[in-house]
Amino acid sequence: MWPVSDHYLATLARSHMRLSYIEVLKDGVVVATENAGVVVDPATDLPVSSIGGSVSVDRSTVRRAMQLQLLDVSGLLLPNDVSDLLAPFTTEIRIWVGLRYWDAPLPALGPPPTGTGGSPTLQVETEYVPIGTFVVTDVSNHYPQLSLQGSDRMWVLAGFPSIYQIAAGTNAGDALVTLLGTFVPGSRLALNIPDTEHTTPTLSFDVNTSIADAAHTVAQVAGWQLYCDPMGTFTATDEPSTDDDPVLVLAPGAFSVMYRPDHAVGTSGGELYTAVVFTGEGGTTAPVRGYAEDTDPNSLTYAARVGVRPYFESSPLVTTQAQADLAARTTLRRILGVSDTIAVPIVPNFALESGDILHVTDPQQNIDLNLVADSFNLPIRAADGMQTINCRSRVVR
Repeated sequence: MWPVSDHYLATLARSHMRLSYIEVLKDGVVVATENAGVVVDPATDLPVSSIGGSVSVDRSTVRRAMQLQLLDVSGLLLPNDVSDLLAPFTTEIRIWVGLRYWDAPLPALGPPPTGTGGSPTLQVETEYVPIGTFVVTDVSNHYPQLSLQGSDRMWVLAGFPSIYQIAAGTNAGDALVTLLGTFVPGSRLALNIPDTEHTTPTLSFDVNTSIADAAHTVAQVAGWQLYCDPMGTFTATDEPSTDDDPVLVLAPGAFSVMYRPDHAVGTSGGELYTAVVFTGEGGTTAPVRGYAEDTDPNSLTYAARVGVRPYFESSPLVTTQAQADLAARTTLRRILGVSDTIAVPIVPNFALESGDILHVTDPQQNIDLNLVADSFNLPIRAADGMQTINCRSRVVR
């Protein structure tokens, strides 16, 4: 979770005013800022106001995506040239959403009060958090509304232009820093990669393989999740666990920010698997195949009762029959089970990050658990409703 004050969290549960503004970045530098409802292009002095839209957050390779609406009263901000303020691909948008504290006095009319020496007296009454730094990929105009779409900086990592190799024994953190430093433009390269003692096996990535997926593979060697944080920094942190301390406790009661959770058990629209076929493609002869199925009669996914529903996986690192059999059994343990999903609607908290641990309590539904916040949408405009946090599925076996 992005660091916020207790005052911020207390305000969410009370009547408050939501605020927002955006920054326009070129080559990683802020060149224009929306303030008090107006974005001004310093070159043309053209104003934009009334921002809306939403940001989606999940645990996919590109974690954050935006759909942003601006009221372009000039009608002239649709870009036509690379030098234009909102030109796609060269422009980034950073969105900030905040609030006025619930107990802050209403802003007074007239000039701000002054202290000794005649300088304005600054009163901290608001708090903002960033909710994403996005590469603009699409701009469209339906007058007077300008719509922008974009993705976080992981988007810039497309396909390898040539074979890319990492030698066995390379420190995973060093390998990740080198990989990102090679393919992310310097103006967009900000890193937060911790130290690690883990080293990589020999890794080779073919031409046109996703560089972003390769970076995630390297991060997994050290047990990390890799993502771009709301400021656009490439960040590696430990994979979340429900054994971790929660960043937020959600429970019914006075000043609760939580509405009634939705709870469902089933496949959640996905596939149900009862067996695994694992193919090893790293041998010098024919591929080896391992097989494992659920043989527990007390399991919901007992293959003899439900039927054989195979999951297929392969790896070039598996070369022997014993390795293939072990990989099949290991994969089976990972994928077995029926999902037990909980969706938690709350008053929007813009500081939350996918992967945060939440403790959710609802006595009427027998919920008293640490859950991993998996995906959610952040509505920018206050009138656009609540934030529903889809928590990572528990598994019922």
